Parts: sequence; C-alpha cells; structure tokens
Amino acid sequence: MHVGGQVVVSVVIPLLNEEENLRPLYERLKSSLSHLPCESEIIFVDDGSTDSTLQELQDIAANDTRVKVVPLKQNMGQHAAILEGFKQSKGEIVVTLDGDLQNPPEEIPRLVEKLSEGFDVVAGWRKGRKDNRFRLILSAFLNLFASLATGVRMRDYGCMMRAYRRGVLQSVSVYGRHTPFIPTLVTSMGSRTCEVPIGHEPRKRGRSKYGLIGLLSLYSSLVADFIHIKMGLRPKARKPLSHKLVFFGYGLIGHACLEFLLRTKHNVARVVTHADDPDEESWFPSVHDLAAKNGIPVLAPLKVTDPVLAETVERLEPDLILSVFYRQILPRRLLDIPRLGAVNLHPSLLPGYRGRCPLNWAIINGEKKSGVTLHYMTEKADSGDVIGQLEFEIADEDDIKTVYEKTVTASLEILRRFLPTIFDRGAVRTPQDERQASYFGRRTPEDGRIDWAKGADEIHNLIRGVTHPFPGAFSFIKDKKLLIWKATVSDRSGAPGAIIGTANGSFLVGAGRGALILQRTQMEGEDETDGTAALQRLGVKQGDRFDF
Repeated sequence: MHVGGQVVVSVVIPLLNEEENLRPLYERLKSSLSHLPCESEIIFVDDGSTDSTLQELQDIAANDTRVKVVPLKQNMGQHAAILEGFKQSKGEIVVTLDGDLQNPPEEIPRLVEKLSEGFDVVAGWRKGRKDNRFRLILSAFLNLFASLATGVRMRDYGCMMRAYRRGVLQSVSVYGRHTPFIPTLVTSMGSRTCEVPIGHEPRKRGRSKYGLIGLLSLYSSLVADFIHIKMGLRPKARKPLSHKLVFFGYGLIGHACLEFLLRTKHNVARVVTHADDPDEESWFPSVHDLAAKNGIPVLAPLKVTDPVLAETVERLEPDLILSVFYRQILPRRLLDIPRLGAVNLHPSLLPGYRGRCPLNWAIINGEKKSGVTLHYMTEKADSGDVIGQLEFEIADEDDIKTVYEKTVTASLEILRRFLPTIFDRGAVRTPQDERQASYFGRRTPEDGRIDWAKGADEIHNLIRGVTHPFPGAFSFIKDKKLLIWKATVSDRSGAPGAIIGTANGSFLVGAGRGALILQRTQMEGEDETDGTAALQRLGVKQGDRFDF
C-alpha cells in the first residue's frame, strides 16, 4: 500500500491504569505522527481504569481533535480493548501500540512505510528486550511453542506493536471477547506478513499487566483460536450436506437466511459480511456473530475486490456462492469461482426495483405488492437470469417493519423451494426483460423531509416507508424538528402544512390534497409521544404551520 497523500493512519492504544505514562506517551505520539506524509488519528481505549487515566484522556481529547477516547465500563482485557479500537478506527492503515512506553512510538512511521512494500501486516519484534531474565526465557519458550503449534514461524508473538492494512484486518474473524492473533491467521490465508526489529525500553512507570498466568493464557488462546479457525470447526452434531457454499450476507434478512442454511444443515464453508460501522445504529442481528457462534470462519473485507478474499474463496472451491443483502457487486473473478454459479436474493420482483433500498422505495411509491427474486449474478447489479420469484401484498396498514417481516418469510420459502434444484440438477434460467427494468438508489436521513404540498396519501407512504427502525419522516415547526413515526389519512382539507384542527385527540395537518392525523411523533432530542404531546409542549396551536 502506498502511504503518500491523504491516507489516514489510525493508532489504537489500549490503556489500563497508565496515568503516569499517559502524558509522555501522548507527547511522543504527536511528535512521531508529525513525520507521516498523511493524516492520522489516535484512539485511546480505556479498559476500565480505576486511576485517573480516563480523566487525563478526556482532557487530552478536549484539546486535540485527532484524539478519540473509547471508555469501557469494566476491564475487558487487552485484546477486547484493541478490538473495540479497531471498530472505532477510520484509517486505511491501523497501528496498535501498548501504552506502557516500552515500544517506542517513534517506530510508527517505519512500520507504516514498510506496508508500502506490499505487505498486509508488519509486526514488530523487540530487539534487545529490557525485561528480566525469567520473562525473557518464558517468552522464548512460548514463542517456540506457538510457532510449532500454528506452523507460522515468528520471532515475537507477544509484541503488540503492529501495522495492519485495513482490508486484511477486516478479513479476519473475531471470536468471543478477544481477537485472534491476526499476523498468524492472515499468513495462513496467504497474505504477506513480515517482522521488523523495533526498539524496546524498560518500563519506567506503572506496573505490568501480564504476569505468568496472563502470558500463559494469552498464548493458549492464540493457539486455540488459530486451530479453531484454521480447521473450520463445526459443532459435533452437525452433519452438513455435501454441496459447499460461500455465503455473502448482511442485515436482518441476511441473518435470517444464514440461520436457515445452518438449520437445514447446508455446508457453509465461509461467511463474507460487512464490518460493523460505529456510525451506523445497527437494528438487525449480526451475521458475523451468528457465523462465529457456529464455528464458521468470517471475512469482512473493506472492498469485495480485495485479492485476499478472492484467493481464500478460490482455495475453498465452493459449489455455489449465495448472496443476501450484501452491499457490494461481486467482481468477475469471484463470480467465476463456484461450479454452480453465484446466486443473489433480491427483495423485489425483478426487473423492477433494482438497486438499493427497494422495500423502502416500494412503500414510498405506494406499491400494493412486492416480493423476492432469486437470480444468477452478473457484474451488473440485479440483472442476471431469474431462478424464481415469490410475491406478497403490501397492505395499506403495512409499514417498513411489517414489510421486512414479510420479506423474511418469503426469503426463507424461496430458498427452501429452489436451493435443492440448483444443487441437484440446475435451475431453469429466465432472462430479465430490460424494458421493464427500474432502478432506485440509496436513501439518506435527509430524504425523510416532508413536502406538505404533496397529497396526504403520498406523505403517508413516506412516513410508513421510513418509520422505525429507519430514521423517520420529519418536518420543522417553530424552528424545531419533529419526527413523525405514524399517521393516518383524513378526508378533511386545509392549507398545506397548517394545523387545521384535531381528531381523536391528535392534530390534523393539511396537505396538498387531504390531511394527515399525527398519531406518533417525537421532538428531536426528546422521547416519542402520541400525536399531540410533543407539539403541545412547544405551544403549537391551530393555525400554526410546518415549514416546507
């Protein structure tokens, strides 16, 4: 990876009771990062410190916008803290560093530069370690043991100073409350890893958090995680079907479909999903966690074109790729791998509603029906030959939550019907009629703004199309943002956006045609209420108008 230009480097540092080291560490970090030819950020993860570490961190962050503080409520352990830092990081390169100042922060630019030579992970090994004799002998023994157990030869398994390319970082599964030893795993997956000698300083302040028991636990977890993932262990009672598939999936429906595959004993060799986005409030269960719970290795590449992903899938030699709500278009290299092809489950009746957010768009556009389509994949989104479709009704009282529930039911049924056909004798392929194709793009929270000049039916469709668990429809009145979660259409009329009266204790708002009865609303920053409470607190009365 080239590190010139504006590539962001994230430095993740777990801390536990390091109040004495914190200020010197921060000053040396600032100096070191100033030598990078790119933007950087510092992520301090406080692992439940009981001293003044957290307060010191907050003081530092208040004066440096590059610093992010992640406080954990209790001591979760170093690896869990690092994992939380990974989730919060934004950089294309992520560097990990202990907070005890034994690994010099001045080494960071050298590790980052080494990545530009084509490596995926650069791990430090502590040359001339300044530890006591007992610790050196124990570490040497444990390093030898780990090398023999994993088959990956490394000088220093215990050094936490490493630089990662994000694509590889997100391609490694995370199990339970700790993260597997990433350099070992990515080496076994065919990625390029190297070690470079780094300086090592004696601990001058504070106390080591790893005694004998801690070190033994760390190395035993390393080996156990490696063997578990390398062998792709399954529960003993599981007897998978002979056909091997790789599952690409995300979200509520992706989770439901993976659960179905596991319940029906399909041989899921690998799961590919998206890493959790800390800026996205996830309202659906995790595909990643479901796979990990069932002992299935997980990949979460930043880009689906990552060569590490393609190489891994090629080695698996799957019969089928199945994609459900995966957000990226698979490249030709991946599509050509499985013997039986690559199949996608799309939540619309193709060729209508190709693209993003088809369920939201269908409700917003007032459609009376939708469905799911199982189709072969091409390099053009949602355009391959159709295998089968299932239709369901969108009733007037439906909203996005109930339509999602109907989609889950239809998705499981279409897999039940057609997967055996695909595996056993090949499915009948029906080309899509391009003349009937329609495309819709992704939506943003701002798209929920209400235009009161539109008809009440149109506004009602918008409200039910973006209600919980989505960001919601909204409008402004008296300079305050009001979210409208539920409404019904009235045959009364009045000026668009004006409060024209009440009905059953709720405010009526005029529209371009008809009116709306506001049933569930929420003033921004407050709790959700019935249709009147939020507006009454604001002093809204008949004749007042919403902005639009």
